[in-house]
Amino acid sequence: MRILITGASRGIGLEFVRQYAPLGHEVLATCRKPHDADELEELRARHPNVRILELDVVNADSVRECAAEAGARGLDLLLNNAGHYGRSTGDLDTVDPLDWMQMFEVNSIGPLQVTRALLPALRRGTAPKVVGVSSVKGSITRNHMGASYQYRSSKSAFNAVLRSLAVDLRPQGISVFAVSPGWVDQGEDVTGGLGFDDRLRKARKFVAEFGGSSARVSLQESVSRMTTLIDRLADTDSGGFFDHLGRPLPW
Repeated sequence: MRILITGASRGIGLEFVRQYAPLGHEVLATCRKPHDADELEELRARHPNVRILELDVVNADSVRECAAEAGARGLDLLLNNAGHYGRSTGDLDTVDPLDWMQMFEVNSIGPLQVTRALLPALRRGTAPKVVGVSSVKGSITRNHMGASYQYRSSKSAFNAVLRSLAVDLRPQGISVFAVSPGWVDQGEDVTGGLGFDDRLRKARKFVAEFGGSSARVSLQESVSRMTTLIDRLADTDSGGFFDHLGRPLPW
């Protein structure tokens, strides 16, 4: 496969590169600052099938230049992974409108710009897929915790973008999916500073929001499950929203 991954210099994006590169796929790993992407550069040095491209998903010129560098040769998988969690917690008292707008630019508008620019390459791909790394926090139905106004709304908008792309691109043979990586364990303490009763209540809400069997998963396990899911998804699943285990999520 020929794969392009946005936000590939760290976290989930970097792990996608780690797992796809040894399989021999041609991986176009994009990030805003390639000169600072040391771990990505180490992967490229070990795997000649990895190519690093500069891409700022909110900069129209950068998107056009990246698409030109990627070329119109067939692209089989576009992983819209680049995202922004914001500076504030998004609690009711800390919502920052400027931060909120930046999150919409990165999380919702950017993926649309990237997908549109890469359509010539996707049209030449083999059973091409566009996958958006979304979040269960983008599900309105599963919102049992409140708060996170900025992140939730930007991911809900992202889901809406992906659903519309699925409709518009279906006649062109391009499938589009939203996938949630789950509650990925990256060392954060979601209950820090709370008393026991409050910690228990918050933990229960996390279970309710992320799903009864969705305990924290390692970054490696989450990405491994998503790569398996992406490979399994068919054009008949296009327009769907799934968790990392392949279970449909409510919008």
